[in-house]
Amino acid sequence: QSDLPSLLMNIFFILSGGFYLYLLLYYYSGPSFSNHWLILGLTTLVLTGIYMMKFVSLKFSGWLFGMEETTDLYIFIVGLMNKLLGIFILPIAVLMAYSSGALLAGLVKISLFLIAAVFLTRFIRSYSSLRHQLKISIFHFFLYLCAFEIVPILILYKLVVQYFGGTY
Repeated sequence: QSDLPSLLMNIFFILSGGFYLYLLLYYYSGPSFSNHWLILGLTTLVLTGIYMMKFVSLKFSGWLFGMEETTDLYIFIVGLMNKLLGIFILPIAVLMAYSSGALLAGLVKISLFLIAAVFLTRFIRSYSSLRHQLKISIFHFFLYLCAFEIVPILILYKLVVQYFGGTY
C-alpha cells in the first residue's frame, strides 16, 4: 500500500501485459508485422491508456456521486488483481516467446484461462466488498462488468484483428 512500490508494480503490470499482448498478436497474426518494437510499444501504450482512462473515469464518477471511498476500494481491488496478473503472466509470456507448435498453443490457452480466472476473482472480490456499500444486485454489477470491462476489450480485439487483416 506504499506509493512507490505500488507504482513500480503497476509499471511492471503494464510492461509484462504489453509484452504478453504483443506475443498474442504475434501468435494470432504470425510474423506479418515488420516493426516489432513499434508494435510492442503500441501494445504497452494501449494498455496504459485503457487503465488510465478507467482510473480517471472511476475517480471522476466517485467524486461526482460522492462515493470516493467506494471507488477507492474498487480501484484498490483492481490494482491488486492487476499486480498479481502481471506477476503470473510474465513467466508464461517468456515461455511463449521461446516456444512453438503445440507447446505455444497450450501456453496461450493456459494464459487465457489464468486471465479469465483473475477477472472472475476480481469480480467476486469487488462485488463482495462493495455490495453492502452500494446496495446493488449482482445483476446490475454484472451489467457494469460487461459494459466497462468486457465490451472495451472486445472492441479493441475487433480493431486489432481488422488492422492486421484477420477474421473475427
